[in-house]
Amino acid sequence: MYHRFSLKFIVSRWANFFFFVDNFSEHVEYARKRYNQAFLVRLGPLKQKERTALVQYCGLVKTLEARKTYQIFNATFYQQRINQAQIWKSLERILTEKERQVLKRIFMVWENRFSKTWRRHYPILKHNRLVLNEYCKKNHSVLREAFKRLKAFYGVESIPAQAEVYLIMMPLTVYTQGGRKIVHTKISLETGLLNPHPPHLENVLLLILHEFTHAFFETEEYKQQLNDFLVNQPFLINLPFKKSFATELFREVIIASLIWNSLVVEKLNKNRAHQLNEFFKHLTNRLSAAKAAGEQKKIIFDPNIIKMYLAWKMEKTVKKYFLTRRQLDKYFFNCVYNILKNYPRNFFQDLKKGKGGY
Repeated sequence: MYHRFSLKFIVSRWANFFFFVDNFSEHVEYARKRYNQAFLVRLGPLKQKERTALVQYCGLVKTLEARKTYQIFNATFYQQRINQAQIWKSLERILTEKERQVLKRIFMVWENRFSKTWRRHYPILKHNRLVLNEYCKKNHSVLREAFKRLKAFYGVESIPAQAEVYLIMMPLTVYTQGGRKIVHTKISLETGLLNPHPPHLENVLLLILHEFTHAFFETEEYKQQLNDFLVNQPFLINLPFKKSFATELFREVIIASLIWNSLVVEKLNKNRAHQLNEFFKHLTNRLSAAKAAGEQKKIIFDPNIIKMYLAWKMEKTVKKYFLTRRQLDKYFFNCVYNILKNYPRNFFQDLKKGKGGY
């Protein structure tokens, strides 16, 4: 199946419109609040009717979450060449007539603000689609081999022959911010104007690989295996996160360690070691400045910093698993847990010792 695997990059107005409204509602803690701030600077403050519409939207989302149908609702908007009539028809199975009318009014209220934004970003997304199509076609064999290694690691028998990446507009000046799993064969990718040259596209490809690792390989069996491990471990009281966040943190740092040490990085990023050195050198300077301002904890416990540190610490272990085609097991979980258990003490010790060049 691997020789037939392909990625399709899609620019969808409805996917972007849904993301725009859903993100402005900020009904989840991982909402991209910086996007909303940037859009407000460009388009002005929200009108009262827009605020009211967001309150109604949050109420609708709570209802869907209670029914356990929010994911179906979300995925409805991520379809190729879908029109408005088809969307409302699809939503009949999870929304009442009254709820559909409320949702229609919400989108009507937000149509003007979104349209102004869409006119600006649509050409950018079309440009990004061309760039990513060309880059992924050029590096198809690298991506295919990376998926092959991940497949063996997670013990998954097969992956889809084709997957879809929905490009979402992003108002920040950086080239990409993040992505999300939509369903098993679909992810979203938030992008600004992409530079068609490395290292920007290498990092975008790593992000795509990260999100499809969530989509393809994090099976219910895997999640249960991780939960069974964590329930028997003392809670990581050294980390300032809620206990409910522990599983998510584990999943994220495991994927970060796999992706950063994957074939994609080996093949495409010849300056990997230099980049790591520069990253931790810059981080050391940031920590020194933050210490004086009493804000060091913000940096130390930034999940992205933790992921990067763990990816570096797990390099030898991950590569050994990949080379021997060893499947994820309790030993691997223990390796991750022990690093997190000793964080940030081990982090400061390594910075002080200059391990790995930093």
